[in-house]
Amino acid sequence: MNIQRFLIISLISMITINMDVTVSSGEGEKVSNDMVNKIVAWVNNEVITMQELNDVVAANPDVDKKEILQGLIEQKLILQEADKQGFEIPDEQIDEIINTMKKQFPTEKAFENALIKEGTNKEELRERYRENLTKQQWIGMEARKRIKISPEKMNKIRQDLSYEIRVRHILVKSAEDAVLILARIDRGDDFEGLAREYSICPSGKNGGDLGLFHRYQMIPEFSNKVFSLKIDEVSPVVKTNLGYHIIKMIERRKTPEDTLQILVQEQEEKLKKEAFEKEIEALIKELKAKAYIVVEDEQ
Repeated sequence: MNIQRFLIISLISMITINMDVTVSSGEGEKVSNDMVNKIVAWVNNEVITMQELNDVVAANPDVDKKEILQGLIEQKLILQEADKQGFEIPDEQIDEIINTMKKQFPTEKAFENALIKEGTNKEELRERYRENLTKQQWIGMEARKRIKISPEKMNKIRQDLSYEIRVRHILVKSAEDAVLILARIDRGDDFEGLAREYSICPSGKNGGDLGLFHRYQMIPEFSNKVFSLKIDEVSPVVKTNLGYHIIKMIERRKTPEDTLQILVQEQEEKLKKEAFEKEIEALIKELKAKAYIVVEDEQ
């Protein structure tokens, strides 16, 4: 499942639902109620109608229609499973949302009139929010239950972050240029001077000095090489997506303990976020695997 699609659709707090007998098309035609209620997909014992699909398409004009339909199918599956497991949103949580909305209007009557103008009412609005919160909170809860980050992984992260280093580097576009510059360094030419003259990195004006950084601040190809260098050692040519680097180690020191704790926590949160998204994808895949889903050819 595409996480971005899930977030786009699940965060639609209300879509106008208007089941009038006719609606206008872009060419002034009249579309029958049968067309509006045409079934575009079956999801277990529920259906998605053309009206539902078109409402979400209208609210998300930059998203592909087929992608939106898949998102609606996934939303149905999530809500069905949450209901099956007896997951409920407390009335107080819905009340808080509705009361916050009411504060935007001078009177209760003005609020009700605004809902009528949008083709809905307080009961439908409450149900819409209840469904959205049910989907978001249930799948979030289930995904978080599955997240497991091993102590070994966290120990490695702590070890990786226990040192911070400072280097100079020279970045050029071609391997040939890098080899020639490295040869000059081997002959004793000044690294800082060569960085100022040839490096295309903004750090070149400072003699290639990148300042202090930890392992996860740089792209892996760069970090993997540079953290293995000794003080004053110059690397061979290192290729990354930025170009070709020659790197010189200047300083290596232990990360201050308070800084280390913050860095480790940041990396742990990053891992949890990545795992969360993967678990949501896995949950959706499992729900689809055991569901009865039929998508009509024409939408």
